[in-house]
Amino acid sequence: MSVRPLPRTAGRPRLDTLGPIGFGAGVFSGVYNAEKPAPSELVSRAFELGIRHFDTSPYYGESEKLLGQAIRDLVNEPTANATREDLFIVTKAGRYDAWHLDYSPSRIRQSVMRSLDLLGLTYLDAVLLHDVEFVTEAETVNAARALFALKDEGLVRHVGISCYPVDVLVRMSCAVRDAMAGRPLDLVMSYARYTLHDASLLLALDDLRAAGVNHILSASPLAMGLLTSNGPPSWHPASTPLKSAAIRASHAVSKTPVPKILDTDPIDLPDVANGWVLRNAGSTGLGTTVVGFGFVREIEAAVRLFWEVSAIGPGSPGTRTFGRARTRHLHPPQQPDHIVPTLTPESSAEDLQQIDNTEDAAIAYRLSCERAAVDAIGEECLGEGWVQPPPFVDDERPSEDELRWVIDRLRSSTGNQAVPHHHRHLSHHFEKVIRDGDQTQLVQPLATV
Repeated sequence: MSVRPLPRTAGRPRLDTLGPIGFGAGVFSGVYNAEKPAPSELVSRAFELGIRHFDTSPYYGESEKLLGQAIRDLVNEPTANATREDLFIVTKAGRYDAWHLDYSPSRIRQSVMRSLDLLGLTYLDAVLLHDVEFVTEAETVNAARALFALKDEGLVRHVGISCYPVDVLVRMSCAVRDAMAGRPLDLVMSYARYTLHDASLLLALDDLRAAGVNHILSASPLAMGLLTSNGPPSWHPASTPLKSAAIRASHAVSKTPVPKILDTDPIDLPDVANGWVLRNAGSTGLGTTVVGFGFVREIEAAVRLFWEVSAIGPGSPGTRTFGRARTRHLHPPQQPDHIVPTLTPESSAEDLQQIDNTEDAAIAYRLSCERAAVDAIGEECLGEGWVQPPPFVDDERPSEDELRWVIDRLRSSTGNQAVPHHHRHLSHHFEKVIRDGDQTQLVQPLATV
């Protein structure tokens, strides 16, 4: 079955013409899929379907090297009709493994030069300081100053930051603007903060624009695997109640009946979660949504999904119009759009089966699945986040000094106001590890928070 490519603006891709979907090359690290991806095949198909934005990082294992080879293969393929200028390549600097952050200006420059070498490029379209929630404002400002110097040299075209907590995103953006005499960041990116269950990134939009940031990207619409059909992975840092809520949401979606008039397979929670983000991100003022693709079929499904949900238009979960906002879900009111008449918050499964128009039935079915998922998650978990850093693995047990460093960061952090008790919980957990001298307690500690 053919797939209609994404809409594109003529000319080389720019920050304001990147399109709705970006390719998250973190999947090339091998962390997310048991099956090894085929980077060249994936990048080629993504380009063919209109994706021009590719995101990577030194933190993602061999991702930069593999993406670089895939880019060379694409550009050297005559039938692809692709040039370097047709691509928007984003990498990061500052974080290099689970415990290694170095924001010193010399290391930032070294990191960028190494990324250029691994990717086989002469310039980078954007470089983001990676996970700024774990460093100080002074460290972020000095590192940003190093990136702006590289921008002045023509090696980097746009400078930005990335992190999970949205208030830290704002605070660091303001700090850079003030320290750089009004020279603001070009872009910022958060992840898992504009999703079906947590749209808190929207709270930061006005403050980010006030800080001079005009391009705000979002990544991980499935919230790092939380919103999947089989439940979140064991290492996921979400709280136990939130994990349980995600599992309930998956079951609720699977139990939503497909209208009899539709000749289609049931949709699942990932489809619902991705679809809701894609149909709303553009209307909120967010830029590209970065999605990880491990298989060609996932790219094709995402592009098909974009066109499907674009026909529905924006709306809070379960409707094409923004009604009363859920205060914890943080969806702002919008002007009403066309509403499928037979679908209301009180509609039953029987009502869904009575729709006799295939277009309305398809829309009503998707909106019913959205509503079922959000209702299953529940008000108490909507808008809930979690604490980073990412989970530990058996062969990455930190030293006592490293643990004390994390404790200091957690105590001083103002990054995640939604779950400040998790900071205290983690601090106490790590202090107990040091006190007991029992490193076995470090195996997946965040999964139990």
